[in-house]
Amino acid sequence: MRQNKFIEIKDGSSLKTLQLISPPELTNQLKKVKFGSYLRARGQLVLTPQQAQSCELKIEKITALSAPDHDYPLQKKKTPLETVRNYPHLRTKTNYFLALFRLRHSVSKAIHDFFDQEGFYYVPTPIITSNDAEGAGATFNLATNDKKPFFSKPAQLTVSGQLHAEALVQGLGKVYTFSPCFRAEKSHTTRHLAEFWMVEAELAPTSLATLLKLVQGLIKFIINSVLANAFEELKYFERYQAKKIISKLVAITKKDFNRLDYTQAIKVLKKSQFTFGSIK
Repeated sequence: MRQNKFIEIKDGSSLKTLQLISPPELTNQLKKVKFGSYLRARGQLVLTPQQAQSCELKIEKITALSAPDHDYPLQKKKTPLETVRNYPHLRTKTNYFLALFRLRHSVSKAIHDFFDQEGFYYVPTPIITSNDAEGAGATFNLATNDKKPFFSKPAQLTVSGQLHAEALVQGLGKVYTFSPCFRAEKSHTTRHLAEFWMVEAELAPTSLATLLKLVQGLIKFIINSVLANAFEELKYFERYQAKKIISKLVAITKKDFNRLDYTQAIKVLKKSQFTFGSIK
């Protein structure tokens, strides 16, 4: 006796999958369907509140628009991250990276939303520049294969948009930049990034108290935004490895941050497990 076939699909808009139910008479249409196939299905959407999923699709027609090669590296079972990193073009085929990129999108959007509501202007600062800010770190120098230099003066990848923001704030009053920055320090550890994205804000006039309030507001705004818009992704990471991350994030939003001066901060660091060298 032939039975129904079950297929799970997802379109990237959610970590959840939609279950397709294929009747026995569609068996021939399923011959080209493999794990990782790109499908088009038509049928009747049926509500199933009594099941784990809220609905399922009883298909009437299904087409495999493309199928993976025979050596497709991802499998139904959980694929180790070490394996996935060898195939960057397939990262978002896994729940881990799908959740990671969706979460990063929520964080990035929250940053822009916060500064917009606070009356800041977004200013994109140069990636290729001739300054290294205030000696923020070793720079990546740019060169081409040509003998003649491309630029008339030495050029580097930016370490900070600070100097540009400081100039622009004099006319705009409140500005921020959120862009990639680069550091060429020879420290190949998990605590060092050669490339990263950094938020930098400038406002004039201002005070230390105003800046501290702004930073606290930004962090709380981002967390609340992520809790509201990427809760599904947070639940995934909580199950995956970050235990109790949701309750920890909620706790951060419920209270004001402690404020310490430099001397108090040094005392705290001396009492902690601080392993990054001597404190000066």
